[in-house]
Amino acid sequence: PMISDKGNILAFNGEILNFKELKKKYFKGIKFNSNGDTEVLLKGLELIGIDFLKEVRGFFAFAFYIKSQKELILARDHFGIKPLYYYKNDKNLVFSSEISPILKFKKFNLNISKRIIFEYLCRSTPPYLETFYKNIFEIEPGSILKINMKKFKLDKVKYYKLENAWKKEKKIKNS
Repeated sequence: PMISDKGNILAFNGEILNFKELKKKYFKGIKFNSNGDTEVLLKGLELIGIDFLKEVRGFFAFAFYIKSQKELILARDHFGIKPLYYYKNDKNLVFSSEISPILKFKKFNLNISKRIIFEYLCRSTPPYLETFYKNIFEIEPGSILKINMKKFKLDKVKYYKLENAWKKEKKIKNS
């Protein structure tokens, strides 16, 4: 994890391919402690917010804790290359890029979903964004999950839609 001067925390898994361009575009005159993509993402989220992700090119899953707002943001890349799962009950929230670490928490009610098993046997794949466990979910590609830690409330936000990419591509070809 990387911690900013403001006390915000970023745990990042992935690669930002255009981080050098983003650094030049948005952070002229701002001092960096590293030469990597993680700090560019951290500063972008702090200064611009979630809209910064619209310009990021790469593959990633991350958790970003905003100390002043007591808000946790879980995000997944535009196309879902990097996975990100979460479990939430009334008192706990656990997230991981794999399901197996979530299964290690003994307090959780992790029942296998018979419906998902049936779907898997019929289609050879579980339904989109669902797992074999009733209470473990996958974050949708191009989306964030905002968690207000004061109220322990979740809010799902889509920051990228594939349809918009197709429209943009079509517009470029017709020009």
